[in-house]
Amino acid sequence: MEHTNTTQALLELIERPAFCVQDGCIVNTNQAAKQLMLLPGAAIEPFIADSKNVYKSFSNGSLSLNLTLNNTTYQAEIIKTTDGDLFVLDVDNPELRAIALAAQHLRNPLSGVMTVADQLVESTEHIAHLRRGLHRLHRIVCNMSDSYRYQQRSGAHLETTDITAVFDECMEAISTHLTPFGILTNYTGLSKAVIGLADREMLERAVYNLISNAVKFMSEGSTLETKLVHNGNTLSFTVQNLCQDAMPQDRPFGRYLREPAIEDSRNGIGLGMELVRSVAASHGGTVLVDHPNQNTTRITMTICITTGTDNMVRDTIQLPVSNYAGDRNRGLLELSEVLPASAYHEPN
Repeated sequence: MEHTNTTQALLELIERPAFCVQDGCIVNTNQAAKQLMLLPGAAIEPFIADSKNVYKSFSNGSLSLNLTLNNTTYQAEIIKTTDGDLFVLDVDNPELRAIALAAQHLRNPLSGVMTVADQLVESTEHIAHLRRGLHRLHRIVCNMSDSYRYQQRSGAHLETTDITAVFDECMEAISTHLTPFGILTNYTGLSKAVIGLADREMLERAVYNLISNAVKFMSEGSTLETKLVHNGNTLSFTVQNLCQDAMPQDRPFGRYLREPAIEDSRNGIGLGMELVRSVAASHGGTVLVDHPNQNTTRITMTICITTGTDNMVRDTIQLPVSNYAGDRNRGLLELSEVLPASAYHEPN
C-alpha cells in the first residue's frame, strides 16, 4: 500500500495528465488524467490501437505515440519505471505557444540581417563565420516558431506522394553536405516506391533534425547509420549513433527547462525532438529513443502509410518548396549546428 501511495504522490507532481500502466491496464492516475476519464482498471490498448504493436515491443528508453480519447488525439510519452509504464500526455502547451510567439517577432529582423550578410562580396573567414552563425539563429527561430504549429496539427498539408523519395532525397543532400567535412553517413533505403499521404516539409525537417542531433555527438571518423524499413502499412526511419560519445538519455517530461550553464551545450533546448515527435504524430506514427548498448543511441521514427481518394501521384520534384527557409539552401540551414564555417563561404 505504501508503494502505491508513493506512486500516486509522484503522479500528482506532474501537471499534465499522467498515469501508470501494468499488464495492459491503468493502475494509477493523477487528477488531470481522471478529468479525461482515464480511470484505474481501463485497458490501454483501445486508446493506442494504431500503435499497439510498437508499444508491445517497447522495452527501454522513451516512446512517443498517439493516444485517442473521445475522438481527440493526444501525444503520449512513455518511460519504463519500476511501477510500470508511465504515460504523460501533451495538452495545450502555453510554454511552447509563448516560444512560438517570440519566434514570430524574431523571424523578420533576422531575415533582413541574413540578406545583408549574403550581399557581402568578400569570402573571408570572418564572413563565413557570420553566415554560419546567422544560419544557426535562423534554424533555432524556425524550430521555435513551428514546433507549436506542428504540435497543433495545423501545419500538416498531406498530399499523395512517393514517401520513400522524400527520405532518399533528404539523405542524398545530407551526404553531399557532410561528406566533404569527414562526417560519414551510411543510408540503407528501399528498392521500391511507397505511395501515401505525407507532408514533405514536415518529413524533411524531421529527418534533418534527427541527423543534426546525432552528428553533434559523433566522434571524428565515425559513421552514422540510417535505415528506412517498410513493414505493412508502416515506414520506420532509424538513426543510430555509432561512436563513443553517445547522445544523452532523452528527458521527455522537462524538455524546455534545461540549464545551459550546467548541461552540455550540444543538447540544445529540446525543440528539435519536439518537432520530430509532432511530425510523427501528424503522420499517425511514433518516436522511440532507446540504447542498444552503453555507447549507442538509436532513434526510430515511424509513420503510417495512408492513402487519399485522389489516385494521382504528385512527382516529388514538383512539390512546393518549403518556405520556412526562404530562398536559402535548406541543407545548409538545417545542418548549421554541425557543419564548419568553411561551408558558408559563398552566399546561398
